[in-house]
Amino acid sequence: AGSTYAYSYHALGELPALVAGFLLTLEYGVSSAGGARSWSDKLTQWMKSQLGVRGPAWMKPPDSVVDLYAGLLMAGCTAVVLCGMQAGKRVVNVVTMTKISVVAFIIVVGLANFDADRVTPFVPDQQVVTVHGEDAVAFGWPGVLLGASASFYGYIGYDEVCCLAGEAKDPARNIPRAVVGTILGAATLSILATFALVGMQKYTDIDAEEAYGNAFSSVGMDWAAAFVASGEVLTMPITSFIGFLAQPRVQYAMARDGLLPAAFAEVDAKGNLFRGTLLCGVAVTALAVFVPFHV
Repeated sequence: AGSTYAYSYHALGELPALVAGFLLTLEYGVSSAGGARSWSDKLTQWMKSQLGVRGPAWMKPPDSVVDLYAGLLMAGCTAVVLCGMQAGKRVVNVVTMTKISVVAFIIVVGLANFDADRVTPFVPDQQVVTVHGEDAVAFGWPGVLLGASASFYGYIGYDEVCCLAGEAKDPARNIPRAVVGTILGAATLSILATFALVGMQKYTDIDAEEAYGNAFSSVGMDWAAAFVASGEVLTMPITSFIGFLAQPRVQYAMARDGLLPAAFAEVDAKGNLFRGTLLCGVAVTALAVFVPFHV
């Protein structure tokens, strides 16, 4: 357990390992709280557009940074992880299969409405655009590289496989296969889904906030847009859950090496990191409730 923290500790020493451990905390624990806030935005938007309701104002006051929807999600993630790895595994399997089904729907239905004229030119000429009041490069090969770097977040799962290596039955055999399979699977689905998107709607017309829903609506498939929006709200919490799932393991590795309090390395009778998970869950839930994660 420990992923890059464990490597840094044994290869470089305690200080680089400490830095790596806190960077992993940003990647897993803090980003899971940020993901919960993003899900909350999607949820309220979905309730308004699909159900015609806004939900209780006190759950997400418009004049406050408080977001109880996000906090509720992180509290739920904490509760599942406290139940043990087997419970977490079942949740991940069910939601992941649902998410893959939604992506497969996007690919199949999107490619059925594919228009080759919409992907011409395949690499548009480089342009300078204004984003949040500042000039930025878009399109061209620099734009391709910027887009590739931004999409890296979608591949984070592959290094989490290493972080959870201690849970594997045969890590020497299964971990390398899991890493390669995760990267190839994520790349294949992402490329096909993106290709379907630009084939349905010209790249200049794509709405970054609601890309697939608007693309399906643009080809007269409002029912598909509603299905995708509902699927996104249903499966998006898995991002926060998977991020949080690894966090207690990082803390365990650091506490075992004496870089965090011993409480984070305590294992209960069932082999669960109950105390460390609870402490982390309270902190991450507070982040989700009170930190807006945007400027």
